[in-house]
Amino acid sequence: MADSLAGYDGWHPAVTEMVGAVREGSRWALHDHAPLERWSAGRVVLVGDAAHAMLPHQGQGANQTVEDAVLLADLLAEARPGSLSAALERYEALRRPRTRRIQRWSRLAADWLSIRFVLFSLVGSTGLLVHLWALQQGLALGLAFDWAQTFAAYAAMTSNFVLNNQLTYRDRRLRGLSALKGLITFYAVCSVGTIANVGVANWVYGSRPSWWLAGTAGALMGVVFNYAASSVFTWRRS
Repeated sequence: MADSLAGYDGWHPAVTEMVGAVREGSRWALHDHAPLERWSAGRVVLVGDAAHAMLPHQGQGANQTVEDAVLLADLLAEARPGSLSAALERYEALRRPRTRRIQRWSRLAADWLSIRFVLFSLVGSTGLLVHLWALQQGLALGLAFDWAQTFAAYAAMTSNFVLNNQLTYRDRRLRGLSALKGLITFYAVCSVGTIANVGVANWVYGSRPSWWLAGTAGALMGVVFNYAASSVFTWRRS
């Protein structure tokens, strides 16, 4: 249970006390099922997970069951005597494309797309706004573009660190001196991205002097690198 309890570090004491009171725990695997070719046989029909078991990474399992039930109820209410098989076939034909698509996206999200990376990217989008605002302010103060771009990059990194520490890495949140050390390592691991950021932005600005276009191009350069590096060095598990 130590691993489970560590995952709730920083939560309200009522939560950690409740989790800590559990003496034995189990690890549960997540499974889905390949799309079925048929959902019905005779007067028997499947709905929900029985028809289209899916991973939870789209948050659609219960929703799709409700959609199944509503459509099936409507079709059965409209069915004439002796047309039950046709109603069930229509139910399958209308529902299978949508549920298969969600099954595929749920599996794709599990294999390729980390929820933590999604949060990191969303935080990064706010950092882009901070970056552009800081760049504009730097230029308004009379700084040369490369200096203004550097100032904006570090302003965005500081904002991203604060938000990621509170949201993306809530389970590994840094506090006190550890937060200060984390901010320093975050600056350090993002240095390569910052160099690329400024270089690309200068190149774009030199060919087309549009501050917002150049700033955006530079800021986007370091996203993937920053995520990978900060996961390893800044918010690494102890």
